[in-house]
Amino acid sequence: MHKNRTSLPSKRLERITTELFKKQDGASLAVFRIAIGFLLMGDVLTKFATRHTVYGFKPTFYFSDWIYADQTLVAICLNFLPYTVFGIIFGLFYRLAMPLTALMVGYLFIAFPEHYLNHYYLLLLYLILMSFMPANKVWAIDPFLKKMKDRPVPEKSIPTWCYLTLKLQTEIVLIYAGIVKINADWLHLVPLTGWIKQGFEGIPIIGDLAYYDTTIAIGAYGIILLHVLGAPLLFWKRTRIWIFLIYVCFHVTNSLIFNIGIFPYMTIAATLLFFNPDWPRTFENKIRPIILTLFSGFPKVKA
Repeated sequence: MHKNRTSLPSKRLERITTELFKKQDGASLAVFRIAIGFLLMGDVLTKFATRHTVYGFKPTFYFSDWIYADQTLVAICLNFLPYTVFGIIFGLFYRLAMPLTALMVGYLFIAFPEHYLNHYYLLLLYLILMSFMPANKVWAIDPFLKKMKDRPVPEKSIPTWCYLTLKLQTEIVLIYAGIVKINADWLHLVPLTGWIKQGFEGIPIIGDLAYYDTTIAIGAYGIILLHVLGAPLLFWKRTRIWIFLIYVCFHVTNSLIFNIGIFPYMTIAATLLFFNPDWPRTFENKIRPIILTLFSGFPKVKA
């Protein structure tokens, strides 16, 4: 009996380890890698240079007052980031490009606390986590380079823990976004009233609805329910697609009304991770015949 009891935890641990390292298609993670890369590249080329300017007096984060915005280091990061992000998008020298990007984004994030935005904190977390993941197995240049050098090309599957880690990180953000809104101001529609009236001003029909407290109340309480109850339902196959579509509408609306940068589209890309890892291949197989049919209708040009 004693031997059976002691072996029980080890068997459970073995079972958990087996599940965490079970092989999954790397296609979904590759899509997330490419999406993060393009979003970050757009931000780097348009906003980073103007936002990260060295000033005199600056606030600091806790335990990071020893990190300051050095003009030379800032210039190096701003000039070098496009190249490392390029490596992330195309899976080129990914094992070096991803941690370097995380390091530089992390430095700029800490060195410029006056420009703090929630989505940069989330972006930094994703970059750090993906630095330990083989996200360059699918739709990447690295496997082709190994093939050209007659090296063994790694398989295109990745361990389950990669998807689980990113899902849990996304869940923390979504659920907390709902919990933090359960306060007196939000429940009394104080901030949302001004935001919605300003955002929908001038829009026919919808703009008129924004002046009713009932409409704003549905939005305020609906957002809490979407995050607190809807986010966990992404794990359930039956409700996943419907919650995803609601989130897409929610994030696109936020992007059109409020100036919150890359956050809405980054979150949509992260939400796609909850679908089967091979969903990009399924989508490709379904869309390919349609594209081929469309192109087959064009007249052929004779040489």
